[in-house]
Formats: sequence, structure tokens, C-alpha cells
Amino acid sequence: MHRFIRTSFNRLLIILIAFSTVHRNSAAENQPPTFQPLAEPEFQQRFKDWNQNVDDSVRTHRAQEMFFRRGLSSAQVRRLAQSISDEDRRVEFVVSAFHRTVDPENFYDVYDAFQTFSKVFRMHDRITAMKRVAPRPMVITGPAPLSNEELAEIVTTLRHESFDTARLSMLGATGRKAKGRISSAQVGELLDLFSFDNQRIDAAKIAAPWVHDPENLFVLYSKFNFNQHKEQLTLIIAGRNTPPLERQR
Repeated sequence: MHRFIRTSFNRLLIILIAFSTVHRNSAAENQPPTFQPLAEPEFQQRFKDWNQNVDDSVRTHRAQEMFFRRGLSSAQVRRLAQSISDEDRRVEFVVSAFHRTVDPENFYDVYDAFQTFSKVFRMHDRITAMKRVAPRPMVITGPAPLSNEELAEIVTTLRHESFDTARLSMLGATGRKAKGRISSAQVGELLDLFSFDNQRIDAAKIAAPWVHDPENLFVLYSKFNFNQHKEQLTLIIAGRNTPPLERQR
């Protein structure tokens, strides 16, 4: 009798352990992906290789490949930013690094990388606009994302127009097809079709409400040459990322 009870208990224990393991694995699969910070020795080696590029634009571009895929601490973001000599490019780098930071609560440490208050305020405004929508795994519950073929059709249509004003009108006409389906990166490709910042900012006003990933609208900053238009883009992003109830107040 005791042997039967002990055997039954052992079987029940095995079943409970198996169920617990499956439950933990299932819960882990449903968790959103998180960034793992670079260990300091690995960061030091990558920083040394990265810093050999003397051109700020090259280093800013390579940072995405060398650091952003794994994640960074705020202290590491500050060190990288301090190595970028041009403060405008430094702003662009810090803004792009924000959502790859594993400790955003310490991001104020990055402010020390700047020498002028105007650059700090510009960076702060852009990050504040981005924080209205937290980064999250992309889940498309509505229409399918705009395909590369569909984007190519829109690009071809716009290129057939000789003037930017005509392209703006045509861009507005594509809204029904692109609304809720186009990505921020694809909007950036459309902005490349316009010759001047004035028309690009008008195009951004049209297309920003269409994107399904508003948390990534910061990629559009690189499409503008002048700070006044980048500041206008900040307002567009803030308006896009503000919840409807907050906009009604």
C-alpha cells in the first residue's frame, strides 16, 4: 500500500514538474524581447574599433550595426556621444540610441555629453516626443504592411511629377492605400523624392499619420538639413504620438 502511494506521488510530482516547465516556456515565449547590455570588455573592444573611423557620419551609421542590436547602458551612450565631434550629429546619435538603452531611467547621464544648452533642449524635446509611444513588438492587427512592390508603385508615380508641389498633391492621393500600412522607414524613402526641406516637411505632415510604427518616426530626422525643419518634425511626432484623449484637452 505504501509502495503504491509513493509511486502515485512520484508520478504526480513528475506531471507537475512537466506542466510547470511547459508553462514557464510558454510565458517566456510571450514576453516582449528585451535588450541585453553589452558587457564592458566587449563594449571596450567595439568602441576601439568604432572610434578608428574619423568621420562622424560613418561612425553614426556604424553604431547601429556595432551597438544597437544588443543594447547599451546610458553611460555607454554618453561615452559614444562624447566621441562625436559635431554636436548636431551628436544629437541625432543620442536620439536614435534612446530606444536601444537598457536603463532609460538613467538617460539623464547622457546630457553631460553636450556643451551647449540649446543642443540639450533639442535632444530633450525629441526624446520627449518619442517617449509618448513606448517601443513594443510590432503586431499588425489591421491591414497588411505596405509591400516593397506597392511602395515602388507609389515612388514611380511621384517621380513622374516634375515639381515638388505636384508630388505633394499626388502623395496626398495615395493616403487611402498607405494609411495604417506604411512604416516610418518607408515614409523616409518618400521624403527622399523631394528636393527641399520645405517640401519634405509638408510631405512628413501628410504621411506621418499613416505609419503603423509611430515610435520609429525619429528616423526621419536624418532627411532634413536645417534645425528649424527638424524642430517642426519634433512637433509632428509629438502630435502623432499624443493619445487622442490628451489631444482633446
